[in-house]
Amino acid sequence: MRVLILSAILLSICGICRAQFFSGSYTGNGSSQSITAPGFQPDIVIIKRGATSGTGQTAVVRTATMSTTIDMSSATSATDRITGFTSSGFTIGASANVNTSSDVYHYVAIKAVSGEIELGTYTGNGTDNRNITGVSFQPDFVWVLSPGQQCVWRTSSMTGDNSITFNSFSQTANWIQAINSNGFQVGDDAKVNASSTGYNYVAVKSVSGKFAVGSYTGDGNDNRSITGFGLTPGFVVVKRGDGATTGAMKSTSTGTTTDITLIPNATNSVTDAIQQLLTNGIEIGTTSRVNTSSGTYYWFAFGEISTNIWNGTAWSGGTPTSSSDVEIASSTTPGSFTCRDITINSGISLTLGSGVTANIYGDVTNDGNGISGAGNLTFSKTGTAGISGNAITVKGTVTVSSGCTLSTGGLLTIGSDASNTGSIAGHSAGGYLSGNVTMQRYIPGKRAFRFMGHPFSTSQALTTLTDDIDITGSSGATNGFTTTTTNNPSAFWFDVSAADNSTSGNNPGWTPFTNTNGVSANSWDQYELMRILVRGAIGEGLAGGTYSPSAVTLDMTGVVNQGTQVVTLTKGSGSNFVSCGNPFPGPVDMQNVAKGANIGANYYVWDATSGVAGAYVTNPFTLSYNLPAFAALFTTATANSSNTLTFEEADKVTSGASLFKKTAPGNWVELLISDSTIQWDRLLINLDDNAMDVQDNLDGEKLYNPGLDFFTLSKDEVRLAVDVRPYNDGAAIPLGLTAYNRYNRYVIKTGMFDIPAGTKLFLHDKYLNVKQELKTGFAYWFDITSDTASQGNNRFEINMVGKAAGLTTTGNIDPDILIIPNPADKDVKISFKKSGSKAQLKLLSITGQVLMTKEMTGNTGSIILPLLNIPAGVYFIQVQSNNTQFTEKLIKQ
Repeated sequence: MRVLILSAILLSICGICRAQFFSGSYTGNGSSQSITAPGFQPDIVIIKRGATSGTGQTAVVRTATMSTTIDMSSATSATDRITGFTSSGFTIGASANVNTSSDVYHYVAIKAVSGEIELGTYTGNGTDNRNITGVSFQPDFVWVLSPGQQCVWRTSSMTGDNSITFNSFSQTANWIQAINSNGFQVGDDAKVNASSTGYNYVAVKSVSGKFAVGSYTGDGNDNRSITGFGLTPGFVVVKRGDGATTGAMKSTSTGTTTDITLIPNATNSVTDAIQQLLTNGIEIGTTSRVNTSSGTYYWFAFGEISTNIWNGTAWSGGTPTSSSDVEIASSTTPGSFTCRDITINSGISLTLGSGVTANIYGDVTNDGNGISGAGNLTFSKTGTAGISGNAITVKGTVTVSSGCTLSTGGLLTIGSDASNTGSIAGHSAGGYLSGNVTMQRYIPGKRAFRFMGHPFSTSQALTTLTDDIDITGSSGATNGFTTTTTNNPSAFWFDVSAADNSTSGNNPGWTPFTNTNGVSANSWDQYELMRILVRGAIGEGLAGGTYSPSAVTLDMTGVVNQGTQVVTLTKGSGSNFVSCGNPFPGPVDMQNVAKGANIGANYYVWDATSGVAGAYVTNPFTLSYNLPAFAALFTTATANSSNTLTFEEADKVTSGASLFKKTAPGNWVELLISDSTIQWDRLLINLDDNAMDVQDNLDGEKLYNPGLDFFTLSKDEVRLAVDVRPYNDGAAIPLGLTAYNRYNRYVIKTGMFDIPAGTKLFLHDKYLNVKQELKTGFAYWFDITSDTASQGNNRFEINMVGKAAGLTTTGNIDPDILIIPNPADKDVKISFKKSGSKAQLKLLSITGQVLMTKEMTGNTGSIILPLLNIPAGVYFIQVQSNNTQFTEKLIKQ
C-alpha cells in the first residue's frame, strides 16, 4: 500500500472525516466487518479480490442510491457484499466476493461532489431515444447500473450510438446512446431501459487533477506509456471498444509500480496489462485487454487525491500546494498557505490572523465553524469555485482572482466587529461573484445618526435592519416600525426636489420613511444615502432618559455590486446638494473616484464618532480618503449633466480607516479641535496661488454641526471647511469657532502639515494675545467660557509670514470670474480676481444688451446680483477695468 493509504489511515485515527477519493485494501475475515480507513462516508464503493490464484471472484459495486450490491461484469446482485455506508467508510458481509478469510481485497471509495459527481435513479419505460435529465452539468462519464443487468458505461471520448460493459462485449448500440448537456440518452435495451425496471446512474465531469476520460489505439508494444491524463491515477479502468475482451482496472492499493491488474469478471489478477500508474497516465503491456495492435481502447481515471491535514502543529503531507486538498483538523492557525480543495472539519475553525492568507485553487467545504480571525481568503480556481456546508464569515479580505468566479451559495458573510471589518477586493471586471453575500457592519455603542449606503445591486427594505435595531416612524408597528409614545421618525432619505442650499438646521430635503416594506418611496435604493438614528441595541433609548448604548452589528443580504458603478447625481431645482452611498462591499479611496465636470470639488461625510452626536467631515476629491463600506456622502452638482461619480473596482482599498494618508500632500494644512476625550471638528487649508481669497469652486462650504463648528472665513465672509486660497506674506486667515453652549477646555492640533518653503504660519489667539508657530505635532490648549469673546469669528487667525519659494498647486485653476451657482435662480454671487483698478460689472443679454451695471473696486472680491426679475435664459457676466476684461456665461433658471 502506498503513502496515500497510510495517510488515509491517519485520517481515520485522527477522526477526520472528508475526502473525495480513497484507494485501500483489507484482509478478509470470513465474517462481517467495517472498513473505516477512508475516513469519510462514500457514495460509491468498488471491491475486487486481489488474489492471483484460487477461485476467481467478480468485482462488485454499490452506490448510495442502491439497496444491494451489483457485480460489475454480470447480471448478479446480492445483499451480503457491501452491506452499507458509514460516516467513516463502509461495511461488508461474508460473501467471497468481499470477505474470504485471509484473502486481500482492493477497494476504491468515492464521495460525490456537487457539480462534479452526481448519482441518480430513474424507472425504465421501454422507449427508445429516451433522455435522462437532471444532471447539473454535462457529464464526461455515465455509468448505468441495475440489479439483474450488466453494468453499462460511456465516456465523452466515444462517438455514435455506442457504449460498453466491463465484460467481454464489444461496444454496442441501443444502450447509452449519447451524453447530453444535462444528462444522457438511453435506448430501449433492458440493460438501460426495460419497462418498470429501476436503474441507478453515476455521472462524472472531467475535472483537472480529479477525473479524466480518454482513448488510445493499441500498438502491441510492451511497456508503453499512455499519458495526457492531467492527473495521477488513483484508480483507472481500460476497456477495448472494438473487441470482445474483458476490461482491466488498477488502483494505487495494488502498488503504483507493481505489475498487477484487477479484472472486473471472475478472473484473478493478471500481469502484462496495466503495469504502472504514472504521474500523468499509465504504462501498459501487450495483452489484448489493453494493447492489441490497431484496437481502440477507452479509459476513465479518478485522480490520486491525497488529503494534506493540518493537525495544529504541521501539515501531514508537507507544505500544501495548489494541487493539494487539505483538511483543517485544528483551530490553531496554520499561517498562510496554498491549496486546492479545503475542508474545515466539524467543531473546528480555520484560524487566520491579520495579514494571513489562504490561497484556494478549488472549493471550500465548511463542516465546522468556518473562519476565525481577520485573515484573508483568495479564490484562484480556474472556473467556478464553490462554498458548501456551513456558512463562513470572513473579517479580512476576500479576493477572487482573474479567471475565477466564486459561487457563494448564500454561504459567504463579510464580517465586522470592534476590531476588524472584512471586504471584497477589487477585480479586473465584474461578474466574479454569483449568489448572495451577507454584509455586516459593526457600530460602536453611541446614540447618533449615521449616513449609510448599501453595497447591493437592488433596493432594500428597512426590514433588513429592524432585526438589529429599532427604527421608529409614522403609525409605529402598523407600518413596520417600533412603536413609541411619539412615533417620531428615525430614518430619512434625501429628496432633492424638496431640498434647498441651507447649510444649517434640518434641510427640507430630509424626508422620513413612512413604512419599512421597501415599496416605492420607502425603498432604500441602490446608491441611495439614508440618514438613520442608531440608538443602540433593540429596546434601548426608546423612552428617553440616560442610558448606555450597546454596540450593534447590522447585517444585510443580497447580490453585491460588481464592476464599474456609474452613479448619476441628480440635483433639484432649489438645491445643489446631491448624495450617494459607497456602492462597493469594501472601502474605496475617494481620490481615485472620477467625477463629472459639474460635480463640486469637495464632498461631505458624516462622522458619528466626532462630538457627542456626530459632525460633518469635508474632503476634497483630490486628497486620499478611504470611504468605508456602508458609508455615504454629500457633494454638490451645478447642473444635471456631467454629474456622475464613477466608482471602479480599482478604487477599492483594503484598509477600513477613513483617514488621510499620513504624508501630507503639497501645501495642505489640517487643523483639528478636540477636548481631552472627544474630537469635535477639523478644517483644511490649501495654499494655492491659482485660487481666490473669496469663496470659489475649490472651496468647501462649512455645514453646521450640532456640537461645535471650526472653520475659516473667506474674504467675502463665507464659512469654509476646505479653504483653498493664495499665500500672501503678511496676510491673515480668519478662523471661526462656535461651541454651542459647550464651555470647556479645548486643544487645536495640526494633522497633516505641509507649507511652502521659506514660509511660516502662526496661530494668533487675539483673545489672549498669544501667537505660536504652527508645525507638525503642534498643540494649543485654551478655554471657552461664557464670555462671548472667548469664541466666535474674532478670536483666532492664522498669520502668514515669509516669502514663498514656490507653491505646488492643486492642478485646478480658477477662472478669472467665478459664478456661484450657475445655473442660478434667485441670485448669484460673482467672484473675481484683481483687475488692478476700479472695475465695472455688467449683466448682458445673449444679444449684448446691457441689463444691469455695478461699480466695484478692482481688488479681489465678490458681489451678489439679484436675478428674481430676470427672465430665464442665457446671459453673460462681464467685468471690465482699465487694463482687463473678463466674460463668463450665466444660465438663469
